[in-house]
Amino acid sequence: MVTNPVPRGLPTPRNRHRGQVGAPLVRAVRRLPRILNPDEVEALMGALRTDRDRAMAQAMLLGGLRRGEVLGLRLEDLRLGEWRVFIAEGKGGHQRLVPISPTFFATVADYMNKERPTRYSDRSALRLAQGTKTRTGALDRRDHRNLQCST
Repeated sequence: MVTNPVPRGLPTPRNRHRGQVGAPLVRAVRRLPRILNPDEVEALMGALRTDRDRAMAQAMLLGGLRRGEVLGLRLEDLRLGEWRVFIAEGKGGHQRLVPISPTFFATVADYMNKERPTRYSDRSALRLAQGTKTRTGALDRRDHRNLQCST
């Protein structure tokens, strides 16, 4: 009778630490995100119809902000004189001050002057994205509809 050369069971670190000889753990290849070339960035920005959408995309492209950080932006977080954005609650709950291109601030100014609903007071959220975050920072299911660009 021929024995099966394939080891049985899934190899885990626990099995290997107990002195059992098993197959090595297989790790997936971790790839870095692909960077958009300038033509792709221009195509993306040209496809966005509103200044709100452009400001959200520019915050992520020009400042490296994460989606949750963009959703949490408030007017008082924009440091116009320094061309910086204060991130009050970033990844891991950390705060940071991010330098960002003046192009972002110009787009936010266009949004504030042309598109922003007048019912929002000066101290209310920037409203780049409409919706609320839960206590954990996750978006409510309804908010995902608001994040999609209008087509």
